Amino acid sequence: MITFRLRLLLAVLLLTGLQAGAQVSTYLFVQDSTTYSPINGMVIGDSLTDDQYFVDTASPLGGPLTSGPGIPIGFTFGYAAGNCDVFGISANGWIGVGSGSVNLSNTAPYFPLSTTAGGNIIAGFARNLAAQDGSRLEYATLGTAPDRVLVVQWTNYRKRGNVGDAFNFQIRLYEGSNNIEFVYGPVSCNINSSFVQVGMIGGNSSDFNLRASLGGGGWTGTVSGVLNSATVTLNQSELPPDGLVFRFGAPPPCTAPPIAGNASASAVSVCPNNFVTVTLQNFSSGPGQSYQWESSTDNLNWSPIVGAISTAWNQTLLATTWFRCVLTCDGQSAASTAAMVGLNEPTLCYCTTNLGGNCDPGSYGFIDLVKITGTPLINDNSGCTGTIGLYYTDYPDTGNYTATLLAGSSYTLTVRSSFNANESVWIDWDRNGTFDVTEWYDLSRSATPNVADSVTITVPGWIIPGRTKMRVRNRLASAPNSAIDACTQMASGETEDYTLTLEDPTRISSFQVGVALELFPNPARQQVELRLPDTFLTGQVEILDFSGRIVFCSRVEKNKEESKLLDVRSLSSGIYVVRLSDQYASRSARLVKSGE
Repeated sequence: MITFRLRLLLAVLLLTGLQAGAQVSTYLFVQDSTTYSPINGMVIGDSLTDDQYFVDTASPLGGPLTSGPGIPIGFTFGYAAGNCDVFGISANGWIGVGSGSVNLSNTAPYFPLSTTAGGNIIAGFARNLAAQDGSRLEYATLGTAPDRVLVVQWTNYRKRGNVGDAFNFQIRLYEGSNNIEFVYGPVSCNINSSFVQVGMIGGNSSDFNLRASLGGGGWTGTVSGVLNSATVTLNQSELPPDGLVFRFGAPPPCTAPPIAGNASASAVSVCPNNFVTVTLQNFSSGPGQSYQWESSTDNLNWSPIVGAISTAWNQTLLATTWFRCVLTCDGQSAASTAAMVGLNEPTLCYCTTNLGGNCDPGSYGFIDLVKITGTPLINDNSGCTGTIGLYYTDYPDTGNYTATLLAGSSYTLTVRSSFNANESVWIDWDRNGTFDVTEWYDLSRSATPNVADSVTITVPGWIIPGRTKMRVRNRLASAPNSAIDACTQMASGETEDYTLTLEDPTRISSFQVGVALELFPNPARQQVELRLPDTFLTGQVEILDFSGRIVFCSRVEKNKEESKLLDVRSLSSGIYVVRLSDQYASRSARLVKSGE
């Protein structure tokens, strides 16, 4: 029996009621006991029922269809799906709710809370069940407004393919409070042990609330399931006692104005295009409360982030950004304190450890020349510059170790190795702190010792001016050194990094150097929102593939729109650059087009 304190809590929940759209993970669980009272309701199915779905009153025997108009609840029931008025039944011990129609399609129909997609499912005794002689599946809405209750009842069901089972249980939905109960009658199980799922899941697989067995504690000693795959053991010694009640109490609605709390970031600073997660802390909550994350590049002017409407959000960064969350309840809003996330210099973001190599005297050899024609970068007769056991060198951004490259210009890059080597070079053109496979240059798969190899490099026209890195690697010719090996641990040769400065004097004015664009979402499948900078007036937006070919172009006028919605459905999966230009400046950002 439950304590007086828990009874008082449930009484408060019953009186308070629930606004639609509550997260089912916030429901409060209480275990109780009662006298099991079977109903005489609308009977569906028959003694041969096995895997049927009941989603239409016109089909009382059910069938394989998982969606339909549903069965009327008889009142409005608030759940994660919103204000629900219909339900559907799976013969396998669970129901689903909806508004106007119901959809019971599921990736795991016997253990439906394990679904990867949610689905607003309520499971009282879910597993592969079947009817037998004397079985009944029925439902009824009992009582009068505003205190009605929907009861769905399974009588004398069994594990499919088994004899000697008799499972009797009910799922109850309550009007007003929107509480949920699972009530168990006499239950017997044959010698075949099994598992069932008990609980509920909301509109997505991360919003769940279910029970789990704990070390032989039986049905009266369950705990909250940590994963949506959790189950309760079912065998001859672990059965729900007659009259057991599992009650899930819906939380009270939010209070206005809400307490907004503070935003917290997973990192103080991140590398370009790396994800950061911001979460809300110390805030009030409750059904009916909405969340909207906002971002700012100056902590003064704020813009809502499309799709960021929960208590946490993650995205990549292209500039130092402040994040806050605006909470709204009953028309009143409050903003959390902001969290700032800085942007690391791209040159600090590259992989520099566990690169391996070996250029010690008597070993394979080393990189002996790196040169970019037409620039000061000429590192000749460098020998093996790495220390023993560490064959990586990051040359200083000075003198003959660096170069300035201009957008659209071509240069000859020359590398010489002291041994028969496989030579590769990467240049981080998009300045995202990683050497992408599209930024790789294949100098030679089998270089002649002490003979230079050259390749022409062309600076993309879309570059964002600033400092970036070039990586040169060599290793034994018989070993791989391809586009994916910028960070691979090697057993021969060495690795050298050089700092380059990218400039575009024809497009970027001095006060715009390093200005980037904000794209949401990124990666994108169908559409991406381009936020127009405050200083932008009229110009054009282009999307370029990584070869520099323009695949999209459109005129943009800021006085008509604060952001530009770009349709990217026709683009193949891959990496693109979005460039926004006007008469004063050009700004760029990398866009990842994901697959459908």
